[in-house]
Amino acid sequence: MPKMSSDNDLDFDAILDILSNTTRRKILQLLTAEDLYPFQISRILDISPRIIGKYIDELVELGIVETYESERIKGPSRRYAKLNKSFSFIIDISPSNFSWKIVPIENVLVEAIEEENEIIVSKETSNEILEIKDCIRAKLEDIELINEKRKKLVHEINEAYSRFNKIIDSVVSDYYDREIMRALLKVIVNKSSNEVSLVELANETRMWQGTLVERVTILARETKLVKIIQDKKGMIWFSI
Repeated sequence: MPKMSSDNDLDFDAILDILSNTTRRKILQLLTAEDLYPFQISRILDISPRIIGKYIDELVELGIVETYESERIKGPSRRYAKLNKSFSFIIDISPSNFSWKIVPIENVLVEAIEEENEIIVSKETSNEILEIKDCIRAKLEDIELINEKRKKLVHEINEAYSRFNKIIDSVVSDYYDREIMRALLKVIVNKSSNEVSLVELANETRMWQGTLVERVTILARETKLVKIIQDKKGMIWFSI
């Protein structure tokens, strides 16, 4: 299974594979509430401890869960699992667009305070819970507003991709050449510059660089839609 390399470079395929499994999703959901050890999760989900342990190891390998040992006064220590990554996982699918994005979110760590005294729910505690409830409700309403705006923006993006596809379909006859053009646009719109390196385009299209240069050279000559630039270091760049 692929690993996450950093907080800002999360592995899309690995996360998608993790989320495709119902039990792993349930484990992640349980860990959002509190740290748990495998036998606890096994009892809650009524699933074999061996399977739970295997899934936790996979989540640890991926990098979104970590484990730690907690000593006990009686008996052996316990290996707890805890979430250590926060992110949004966004996928857009339409007739003209298939795209995804993983957005890291800063973790907010809240340390539990253990007290020997008896816990008494005071008026201040009740008021704080009410404030928490109102805060969450307000933020959820804000997210709904953002989602509505996002739907409108995604619709406009999809329309733009559709227009681009119609142009390419009308002027480029070969399927693989059309894929090159679509890949070129996809990489460019996710960059601040208007140039894509040969390496970037080869990675996106999964084509051998030599073949790619030949095909793009023909596209540039026949359609005038692509520009090829070679810098002083000999690196090849494409733009549209």
